[in-house]
Amino acid sequence: MASRKAYIDTAKFLGIFLVLMNHIELIVPFVNFYGGMFYVPVFFVAAGMTFHNKEEGLWVFAGKKAKRLLVPYFVCNGFLYVFFFGKSFMGQQGNGKELLTALTGIFYSRNSLYIPGCEPNVYFMTILNSPAWFLTAIFLTYILLKYSFLITKGSKKELALFTACMLFMGTALHYFCPVLLPWSLECVPLFYCYMIAGYFIREEKLLERKKLLYPLLLAGTPLFVLCCYINGSANISVGLFGKSVVLGLFNGIFSSFLILFLCKAGEDILPKAFTRFFSGLGSCTLPVLCYHMFVFALIKSGLSIIWPVSIPYKGIIERVVKLVCIILTIGIIVSLEKMFHKMQELLYKESGRKQ
Repeated sequence: MASRKAYIDTAKFLGIFLVLMNHIELIVPFVNFYGGMFYVPVFFVAAGMTFHNKEEGLWVFAGKKAKRLLVPYFVCNGFLYVFFFGKSFMGQQGNGKELLTALTGIFYSRNSLYIPGCEPNVYFMTILNSPAWFLTAIFLTYILLKYSFLITKGSKKELALFTACMLFMGTALHYFCPVLLPWSLECVPLFYCYMIAGYFIREEKLLERKKLLYPLLLAGTPLFVLCCYINGSANISVGLFGKSVVLGLFNGIFSSFLILFLCKAGEDILPKAFTRFFSGLGSCTLPVLCYHMFVFALIKSGLSIIWPVSIPYKGIIERVVKLVCIILTIGIIVSLEKMFHKMQELLYKESGRKQ
């Protein structure tokens, strides 16, 4: 198995940090706008960069990805559902209709039936589980990526043609599909474009070929800034790519490429301990993604008990409080994840000794 690339994990950490910033509504000028271009696409691009077309069938591949993505998805959602069912049962929150809607949301795996702004709307993922949409979406995108390699046999020309077909299909679904489909089905062809871009970034060694890299960055960065202002902000979790799907894809791919370049360059400049720390956090993005809304709520409840007096947080104080909340959330989830893995290792060792 190929060793993990630290700069890819660091880029994923930056992505998840921006996800948490947006979910807790920590607004920093320029950071949210430009960061919003890459903080979800970078995970698809990174997945493409680490994808290797092994000699295995589609079902075998799907089984491995299901274990990696769908098992954590249903474990997370099951935990949250039981928690909120318990609160409802004790009469503290919720009712039967809300719990039925939440259960539907777990299997539908979309936050709502229509894009934000369409009213009346139907909201599904109401138990602090809305970020988990990503797991089912990237699972299907992986399956589509593997399928593309099986039918094209890895031919670059045929993969390019397949990608063009996916771009056409995804664009058509984006403009003509009236609802958000389960498991992000209408967006998966477009997510495929992110993932295949990551694959070719690695295969063509675009981050290593300096004669091509620097002109690409010099020409692409001003174009990226211009496209950001033309296209506006995006929220691909609910199918919003901005004013143009093509510009939205370009912004997502180029910004991901740029952040990967900066993280890779940082490996040569920053102390090794620094890069190891942040890449280590980046290797735990999946549990942070799944549970951060729940931990946010716990921290907020804990603060209200410790400090019951309402404080009108505004300006810099509000930003500092939210930043501390993000840091605490990441620290708690990553620490628990590391402890869980250590316990697993100990159990495996113990079972090995008994055998």
